Amino acid sequence: MRKGAVLKLGLVVLVAGLAVYAGSRTWSSQPVKPAEIVPPQTETAAPAVYRISGTILDHNNSPLSGVGVVFNFRGGLFGKTTTNENGHYFQEGFSSGAYTLTASRPGFAAQSQTVVVTGADTAADFQLKALVYSVSGTATTPDGSAIPEAMVTLDDPAGSSTATDGEGRYYFADLTPRAYVLAVSKPGSVAETKRIDIIDADISVDVMLQPVICSVSGTVTASDGTPLGLAKIEFNGSKYLETAADNKGYYFAGGLPSGTYVITASKDGYVSEAKTIDIMDPTVAVDFALAVPTRTMWGVVTASDGTALAGVAIEINGPVWNQTTTRNTGDYHVEALLPGAYTVTASKPGYMEQTRTMEISTQDAGCDFVLPVRTYTISGIAATADGAPVPEVKLEFNGPVWAEVATDYSGRYSKGELPPGTYTVTTTRAGFVPKSQTVVIADLDVALDVVLNVLEVQ
Repeated sequence: MRKGAVLKLGLVVLVAGLAVYAGSRTWSSQPVKPAEIVPPQTETAAPAVYRISGTILDHNNSPLSGVGVVFNFRGGLFGKTTTNENGHYFQEGFSSGAYTLTASRPGFAAQSQTVVVTGADTAADFQLKALVYSVSGTATTPDGSAIPEAMVTLDDPAGSSTATDGEGRYYFADLTPRAYVLAVSKPGSVAETKRIDIIDADISVDVMLQPVICSVSGTVTASDGTPLGLAKIEFNGSKYLETAADNKGYYFAGGLPSGTYVITASKDGYVSEAKTIDIMDPTVAVDFALAVPTRTMWGVVTASDGTALAGVAIEINGPVWNQTTTRNTGDYHVEALLPGAYTVTASKPGYMEQTRTMEISTQDAGCDFVLPVRTYTISGIAATADGAPVPEVKLEFNGPVWAEVATDYSGRYSKGELPPGTYTVTTTRAGFVPKSQTVVIADLDVALDVVLNVLEVQ
């Protein structure tokens, strides 16, 4: 027995004896009942306590700091703590029993679990799933028109990007709560960026893109490179604008909102040229080379009797040289002739060549021909055998045509306008023997001398 316990016991006995004595004024012969001895009390030991600790990760297995952990025991709050930068937490003072732990952090789904402490420190880990939301919206022009195929990006770790649909709409899903930068761009428009904060709900963000203000410049020349001063240039598109080239053919147009334009260059005496251009950059160069308008010459070639002549060669000389031949119907036509004066020649073997002068200006031109059959001449001298000329000799020509002629005082003759062919030439004169000869006219004049024999009188 400890020394303290013996001392206490002695004091109790002494006090009990004194009490008996003080309570009795006379001595009694009855024996005195001894005081009851109380056994010594032992000290009660404090209950054992333990620790609960653990790690909290996100869905990517990365530590989560700032997660609140609440400990409940039998329906009441027992304690709470917060994870550090490594995702760790701990709490002490737990006796044996079942505890409900709840881990929560903004942007993540809260999670609870029951932990039973049974005479030792206990570990309880969590993995919280991030809450995800969406961002959607529409990209439009200042007048409210939808902008399709605009590029939309988010500065999230995945580098998310998409393009607006035909109605200018875009959509991003599975976005965790945090701040983002939304960027929208399209060629021809000023790019737009917006900061957006996703907290605890889906959000809608519309974007209006302003057009880039552009300028267009260039030169207007003829097809041969000659500058065309005062040529008119018209712009039809997001804005209508008209300007003119200077004396060097240079033009400039500014203040044009980006977009698709039809740009037309024109000048009197030249063929206008139109170009469809997507003007998206701040500066754009567009040149024009205007062609001189061309015309067509057409016509029909016939013989003197009105018969259509096929295969007639048509040669055209002027600002443009060209040639063609007539068809079976006798017609022809030649295109791409520049305005100006032309010499037109129609020719065919066996026919007289014909030439005409034509002026082509702003209209197509018709040029018909009537080709006479080409004729030739038979000529010569009628003389006696000794060379003496014989005047007044009659010569008859029988062939494709019939003709006659007489020699002059010198015995000479000439008969023209004879078409090609075979002729019988008969010579007659009083006092001379008649004579016949065959002559063929091909494509040249024919020389035919006649020797006459004196007719002998019987």
